[in-house]
Amino acid sequence: MAKRDAVKKEEQGKPEYVEAEQVAGKPDAPKTTSGKPEKTPEEKKRIYIENLIKTMSATIFGIVCGVICYVAFGTGEDVFWLLVLVPLLAVTYYIQRRLVFPVAKLDVSSISSKEWIGIQFLVLIFCLVTWTILLNASFL
Repeated sequence: MAKRDAVKKEEQGKPEYVEAEQVAGKPDAPKTTSGKPEKTPEEKKRIYIENLIKTMSATIFGIVCGVICYVAFGTGEDVFWLLVLVPLLAVTYYIQRRLVFPVAKLDVSSISSKEWIGIQFLVLIFCLVTWTILLNASFL
């Protein structure tokens, strides 16, 4: 008997299910299943263009760094080439943060550290791939 009373009290404390149309006030933006407001087509286009600029700048800087490594160090036997990549990554980070993204009118402060790591990883990968292709160009 005590359990029934406890269950009834719990059920009474639950809020009723209310449809969105029944709530007074201004209607909010349509929400997705995750509960976040849906993005407008203009916002989606802006985000797409920003991501494209970030990716293309990382790709171009990576290819340029690969060519620089090939011209400056050749096979990399004379110098410990891994230590050369760290300053190259630092320089590309600085150039992108101070020159490229502000010229492209991207908000640099909104780019998270996770995104910066991803951008610099793309630069590193494209640098190593370009350098490797140039080292093996005689086989092509």
